[in-house]
Amino acid sequence: MKCTVIGLGTFGASLAHLLVKLGHEVIAVDQRLEVVDQYKHSITHVVALDATKKEAIEQLPIKEMDTAIVGIGENEGANIMVTALLKQLGVKRIVCRVISPLQQIVLEAMDVHEFVYPEASSAERLALKLDLPGVIDAFQINPNYRLLEIGVPQTVC
Repeated sequence: MKCTVIGLGTFGASLAHLLVKLGHEVIAVDQRLEVVDQYKHSITHVVALDATKKEAIEQLPIKEMDTAIVGIGENEGANIMVTALLKQLGVKRIVCRVISPLQQIVLEAMDVHEFVYPEASSAERLALKLDLPGVIDAFQINPNYRLLEIGVPQTVC
């Protein structure tokens, strides 16, 4: 799979690294040159540009990519503008990092339907882990079911 990750903060950089580790081609984008320099040897392609500028984002092979992930979290306006440009350029699949319900409403109005709330997801996983003693990790599958990873005690026979 070919992915574009826009925004190399903690979330975007971690996602880009994991996708590369899983064998995917990743074009990572951030407007901060020092961040691009930091990741140029560990991510497939890293580009310094302002993705809120149409002329800049058109320089990327965006139409060849399977998925674009907008990982910008600290600036909702930039997140929405980048998403609008990706929609206009015909990107097949867009996944957006969302930090507020209003931001999600705006993105849904733009016909975007895949979202990730990294902070909320992490808090939920930690709460589920803390809920029961001995739980190493926990995932809520639906309101009635959880998947738990638990430590198995040594036998005392």
